[in-house]
Amino acid sequence: LAVRIGHALRLHREPGGGKYASALLPFDREMRRRLWWQICILDRHASADLGTDPIITTNSFSTQLPLNVNDEDLIPGDHNEVQPREELTDYTLSLVCHEVFDIERRLNYIPAGEIGPSYTEDEDPWSQRRGWVIERQQRIVEKYLRHCDMNICLQRYTKQIADIMFASMWLWAYRPLQKRLDGPI
Repeated sequence: LAVRIGHALRLHREPGGGKYASALLPFDREMRRRLWWQICILDRHASADLGTDPIITTNSFSTQLPLNVNDEDLIPGDHNEVQPREELTDYTLSLVCHEVFDIERRLNYIPAGEIGPSYTEDEDPWSQRRGWVIERQQRIVEKYLRHCDMNICLQRYTKQIADIMFASMWLWAYRPLQKRLDGPI
């Protein structure tokens, strides 16, 4: 239901020009992004809980990741663009989750109508899967976690959760989710 409502509100589409895009203030645009990506996480948890494919697939939306900003940076009604921060923010842990779940979708689910993920001819599927995980892990460390101060409890917690999520990414890379074809439906 949340995914369907998100689609009806066009949260899954990043406004890209035209009258609609110019009408959105930075606060509104950021809240739409945050809401859509939280719906993505809900969809992922529901699919894992029920053992089904997610409703939201990798290519079914164009909404960008939310900005790495503190909540106080987002002011309703303000026309000034908000610049992402180069530090840990109120939203960093959520961004780490969004980035990991985005890779999980790529590793575990093949959208209807596709035979499988696209591989280059000179690269075997396992090498590409490992490459996706390495690339995403490096991106998360460089963009977010390098700012962690292990003496600050919340930042240490963010780093530990990220490490657990990295382990999950590696598990998905080497042992993708598989449905039983011979069991009960």
